[in-house]
Amino acid sequence: MIRMIGFSLVIALVGCGGDNASDGDYNKIEDSKNDLAGDVIINSIYQSEDAVMLVDTEASNNGVIIVDNSGYLYSFDNETKTTDSMLLTGVHVRSAYQYYYDLSQEVSISFSDSSADVATSINKQPFVHSFTRKAYSLRLDQLKGIYLNSDDEAQWMIDEVGNLVIDSVCYLSGKLKQANYYYSLDVTAEQYDKPELNGEYSGVFFTVSSNGKAEIYSVLNNNEHQIFGSVTIN
Repeated sequence: MIRMIGFSLVIALVGCGGDNASDGDYNKIEDSKNDLAGDVIINSIYQSEDAVMLVDTEASNNGVIIVDNSGYLYSFDNETKTTDSMLLTGVHVRSAYQYYYDLSQEVSISFSDSSADVATSINKQPFVHSFTRKAYSLRLDQLKGIYLNSDDEAQWMIDEVGNLVIDSVCYLSGKLKQANYYYSLDVTAEQYDKPELNGEYSGVFFTVSSNGKAEIYSVLNNNEHQIFGSVTIN
């Protein structure tokens, strides 16, 4: 389903279908472009017990994105990288029901070659995660399928060349493009009841395995709105 939250949008799409996925089904991505020699590898996909994180220090914006199991999206205005840590400033927290922003908030994440750790508070709530590095994303041929949202019957459709369609209360169509260990994504939104919500969005698309299943995550933005959601592939 799609809900308005301030100037942002949330897509809560959980579908089923497709082939079973395990760690062996994933296409390992090379680390050669992650960091300079001697630095800890930071750019990657991470998973904790209740959240996932995408880090790309070369991204023009949203270099760190965190989505937790409660449906909150965390993004940041600025990222400063050292050899084994990142200092994030300006915290945005979005959900279907809430938007919170703190211009002065700082969040520090420490990294090793296989993990990332953060322990702080955001909006007076604990923000503590121990992430495991997962430098994998499903190949396009493994993403191919039709996935149904059991809540609102929205359909996610992905073909073998990366064309994506989400047919719900609006119509989203776009194309996945390989971006090292994840995908970039450009999407056109159409058929919203409010015409101002229609238009072009761009963002990221990645997958994470858990208990033999794959979860797809996507975060999309334009100048005024944000869309984020996930789909489970059983």
